[in-house]
Amino acid sequence: RPGQALVLEEPELKMLRRAFHGLIIEKSQGKAFWKNNGTAVAAELAENTVLWKLLVVLAENGGTPLSKAELARQVWGPPYLAESHDNLLRVSLSKLKTLLRAAGAPAELFVHREEGYALSRTFPYLVITEHQEEPAGLPERALAAWRHLSSTGVTTSTQLAEVLGVSSKTAAMELQLLQDKGLATREGTRKGTKYRMAGG
Repeated sequence: RPGQALVLEEPELKMLRRAFHGLIIEKSQGKAFWKNNGTAVAAELAENTVLWKLLVVLAENGGTPLSKAELARQVWGPPYLAESHDNLLRVSLSKLKTLLRAAGAPAELFVHREEGYALSRTFPYLVITEHQEEPAGLPERALAAWRHLSSTGVTTSTQLAEVLGVSSKTAAMELQLLQDKGLATREGTRKGTKYRMAGG
């Protein structure tokens, strides 16, 4: 059903990839697929963490509209500033829509109602989180960083800093620790650096 969130292990995941027709969002992989008539076309979203978070937030809300303020808070963090966030939302949603349409998704996938933004209930979509055991022996803050990365699939030190309530430098150190332990991979340099789950 639309907006269903699943936690799957192999081989269930392989079976679902073959059988399901619609939008499949694989959080740990940082990828979304639109499957139509048995053909999967990948839309790479990991290069833009804002678009990825936007898609995941909308999908996990199960088709229920989210207000601009709530959507902005979940994607960029508080506080909501209409003068900047409203335009960011409009531009980001337009980019996301274009990206998914290029992958084969219908234009009607996104809905904008008076009460907010949502994914249409007309089309089936699933959010998949592969089951992963929490790593043992991590300090508490590093474990919190791992949980955040596990739930989002991809993150930056700035985004993690907002979640943990620490500085970006401290968040970067926690992400580096995850990388050193083989739990995360790093892509890019400086301000463009992103982290994702190892194997993603």
